[in-house]
Amino acid sequence: MHLIFHFYLLFCWYLQLVKDNGGLKRFVALITDQPPPEEDNKKGDKKAGSRAGKKSAKDGKGKKEDDAKEDAPVGGDSIIPTLPDVKMCAAKAIARSARSAENRKLLHEQEAEKMLIQLLTNDSPDVQASAALALAVISENLSSRDSIKEWDGLPPLVKLLTSDNGDVKEAATLALANLTTGSSINCV
Repeated sequence: MHLIFHFYLLFCWYLQLVKDNGGLKRFVALITDQPPPEEDNKKGDKKAGSRAGKKSAKDGKGKKEDDAKEDAPVGGDSIIPTLPDVKMCAAKAIARSARSAENRKLLHEQEAEKMLIQLLTNDSPDVQASAALALAVISENLSSRDSIKEWDGLPPLVKLLTSDNGDVKEAATLALANLTTGSSINCV
């Protein structure tokens, strides 16, 4: 529980940075194991937001190895996967911060729904439940409901209803209830 609260505080601080610098896309890239957004790489910050670049800088490895990492193709091989606990805490922090209408709007503007939809297919039931719960909360924003439908977020939620894990089923049910209440377009 302490880790979740700490992550929530970190996420609230991060939301402030988003307002100032538009950094949520980097956070989303980190949590979903994707390369950082292209626009950031074009600014000359080669691998500044990627864990692979930070790790090599911390380890003090030679320039040749750093250059090889920068020249590596962008994709799954150049990204270090984020631990399921980090993904779960990130989704819970998003759910907690999305209780505020202002934050829901900000999260929607940064397309946080895409990350949460992607987390629905994670192997960890804890990550799935946390992502579904976050979608349930964020879907109080009507624009988010439309985006979740547009980005095919409903089929993974429906699939989670067959999970053996009760928390996953409960979170998916709540998300689907919130997405379909007052919105016949989202009814499957």
